[in-house]
Amino acid sequence: MIDFVLLNRYQIIAITLAIICVFTVAFGIWVPPDFRDTTSVSLVVNPGESLSSVAQSLSDAGLIRSRILFMLYVRANGDESRLQAGTYLFSRAQSSAGIAQAIARGLAETKDVTVVIPE
Repeated sequence: MIDFVLLNRYQIIAITLAIICVFTVAFGIWVPPDFRDTTSVSLVVNPGESLSSVAQSLSDAGLIRSRILFMLYVRANGDESRLQAGTYLFSRAQSSAGIAQAIARGLAETKDVTVVIPE
């Protein structure tokens, strides 16, 4: 256990700030933007699209709380190179973590495939 008597003012401030940072990051990643809004929003991820571009599209659609936290989460999980193209259906009731996992696993509503049939 921490003996608060032995901690000086600066150590207490540092610990408090660290706790606030942890809760802020957790809130931004695991708490959906709007629990009640289950309206489907379509998002197209094009082949070769960058993480930054995907995060910006998600942010513009109001699907994630923070573009930066989304990007950090994807990179921390090693999913940056695993983002898969497709048309995804998300809602604002989904967390950033859930959306990131769906795109990394390729759980798209449709996968755009071009088939060329020679005549």
